This record gives sequence, structure tokens and C-alpha cells, in this order.
Amino acid sequence: MRKVFLMQPLRSGKTTKATYEFVKDPDNTIFVTHDYEMVKCIHNRVSGNLKNVTSPNQFKNKIIGRRPKNIILDDYMFFKNRDEIYKEIQVRQPDNVYIFSTSDKLYDKKIFDFVKENKRTTSYQGLLQKYGDKLTECIEKEIYNLYYNFLTDDDTILIDGEKALQFCYDKLAKEELEYCEKKQNN
Repeated sequence: MRKVFLMQPLRSGKTTKATYEFVKDPDNTIFVTHDYEMVKCIHNRVSGNLKNVTSPNQFKNKIIGRRPKNIILDDYMFFKNRDEIYKEIQVRQPDNVYIFSTSDKLYDKKIFDFVKENKRTTSYQGLLQKYGDKLTECIEKEIYNLYYNFLTDDDTILIDGEKALQFCYDKLAKEELEYCEKKQNN
């Protein structure tokens, strides 16, 4: 399975690029997006069928009994059920997964690197044990969000990622974790 992740800032044309990928082969592609109206508008210009466009919440129903050649995830980092979608795609093993998104939050670089380096060889529960006595509820949630995410798969091709990841993990992420832990302790 080939995974390509285009991470760019807001309003940079990600949905348009995702729609372009979809119209190349709409019969063998499932397009998962929140922005159905935009996809419909662009797609109508080039004609075709929208039966394979779905929302993140309807993804599992759309894919039952199917193994699509391509899956496109538009604004993936904002899917509330991205862990479920990630797991389902791992089972289905399409030829290509195209992911278009802006980062949903700032990630702590240490936790991000820890998950990315250990994910292939260690289960989620194993990662929690490996993290040791420094594990808090906030860190556990962060590990979960990164573990079930294409962003930390070591074979994901990240386009524009280095620049975008600088926005994802920096000192603000550390402050965000500290705030979460203080809030939890009060």
C-alpha cells in the first residue's frame, strides 16, 4: 500500500488537489471529505459519478465488502474518527491512500519521534509500557492519536511535510501538554 500525505496550510488548495486525484478514477476511488459541496461543484464540471464520495462518519458503511484501488482522505487530521478509518484502511490495503490535510494541532516532537521510531515493531500497549513512569493521561492520549495515524507511518511519503511538521511540533506543543497536565491535576 502506497501512502502519500500532502500536508499544507489552510486555504492552500488541498481539496481541489484531492478532487483532481478523485476524478482520475472515480469508479475505483473512495473520497472521504467533510466538504461534499466543494467536491460536488468541482466534480460536476468534469462530469461523472459521486457515488464514491462519503463523509468520515459514513466511511465504514461505504467500504463494507469492497477493496477500492484508491482512497482519498481530505482534511484527514480533522476527522473525529480518524483512528477507526486508519484501522479500516490497514485491513483493506488499497493500492494507494492519498491524504490531504492541515495539521490539527501542535505535537510534542519527543512524543512524535518516539511513536514514529517504535510504531512498526511495538504495539500501542507496548508503547505505553515503553514510555515508562513519565506517562500521564495527556501523553497517553497524544500517543494514541499519533499511533493510529498515517502521519507517523515510516513508509508514508510526506509532501511539504518537513516545513509543515515544524508547525506541528515545537515549544508550544510542550506548553500545551503542560497545560493539559495542570488542568488534569486540579
